[in-house]
Amino acid sequence: MKGAVLVVLAATMICAVVAGFVGLYMSGWYSTPLVHPGRPHESLWMSYTRLNSPTNMSLNVLNCGNYPATPVSYYVTDPSGKTYANPNWSTSTIPLMANVTLSILIDGNAFTFQHGFPYTINLNTQRVHYTFSVTP
Repeated sequence: MKGAVLVVLAATMICAVVAGFVGLYMSGWYSTPLVHPGRPHESLWMSYTRLNSPTNMSLNVLNCGNYPATPVSYYVTDPSGKTYANPNWSTSTIPLMANVTLSILIDGNAFTFQHGFPYTINLNTQRVHYTFSVTP
């Protein structure tokens, strides 16, 4: 539990720094070519994962961007390259500066989640594509 709290605190501090730079950039005082075109946008940071069952993983994320994030799909790949796709995900929008837990469900046919094995979760929102590497 202590580790999860530290991860959440670290993610919150990273969000504060990112928000500060975005604020400076938006004010016109600071400019960098590293800021993506079409700004502002959401920014999701993974805090932790929890394996609930062989077909259910919780993914805790923090939205520290400038817009709410609306997840629309996810794809989970196991270590052998098998992929489970959920192209029509219906879940809640993630508000600004909100720390939420998302349920990543698979059907268990292609593979099942196992402790100690790495998985890649490709999460797509209406604006951005995220890739998270997790080992529950």
